[in-house]
Amino acid sequence: MNIIKKKHPLFYWIPILLVIIILSCKKHPESEQFCLSVSNHPVHIPYDNPVCHPNGELIGFNHIPLTDVSIEENGNCTPIIIYTYNYDLMGFWIMNKDGSNMRRVLPYFLNTPAWSSDGNWIASSYGGQIYIMPFDGQDFDTSSVEVLTNEGNNFSPSWNNQGNVIAFSQSVCGDVDCGAWILDLDTNSKELIGRYGSYPTWHPFQNTILYVTNALLDGNDIGDNLWVYDIDDRSSTLLKILSSP
Repeated sequence: MNIIKKKHPLFYWIPILLVIIILSCKKHPESEQFCLSVSNHPVHIPYDNPVCHPNGELIGFNHIPLTDVSIEENGNCTPIIIYTYNYDLMGFWIMNKDGSNMRRVLPYFLNTPAWSSDGNWIASSYGGQIYIMPFDGQDFDTSSVEVLTNEGNNFSPSWNNQGNVIAFSQSVCGDVDCGAWILDLDTNSKELIGRYGSYPTWHPFQNTILYVTNALLDGNDIGDNLWVYDIDDRSSTLLKILSSP
């Protein structure tokens, strides 16, 4: 009597599994996985934070000169783009509105810079605090820098038309309320105008400020709320809901 031994079901799947493994290896070699981790984006933005002087003739901006862009072959992968910068010339630059007379005036960046309405001062943030520095139309007086804040994380200053009040954002919620604040330079007094507000911007002619908060629906972020704060009435009015996208 002949006894026929049945083969285990896995026996029939072994060839199929081997084919799948071989095809997978060919489709996803280690070299392609390496390619996916390589970024061809610039390390730095050569020009950043442009701000127009009130006289309409000058533009200030942060700048790291880009001196060379080269391509390095990467085997079967996408070639790597290499950006070379001149860090010795990085800083805050000024140029005429037509692009002429471009020159470095400070050896460091000014974060979220904003000129006063008369153009004699520039405000910016550094290390989470708001600073102002005199400007004579050509150069900054670095020996006369004034620090306006000393707590929290502050940024995005904006001047009123009279040049005596600065609005700014405070993003650390703790002992000090986070949100949109104003600072009166004459009295050195601060006032919260919008809890959780950010990026306050003065109207160029009116005594009002535009600022942003997150728009929430059932606890979910659906976009932004635009508010207008009236300095005289000390009240905020919802201007517009900007829902995603």
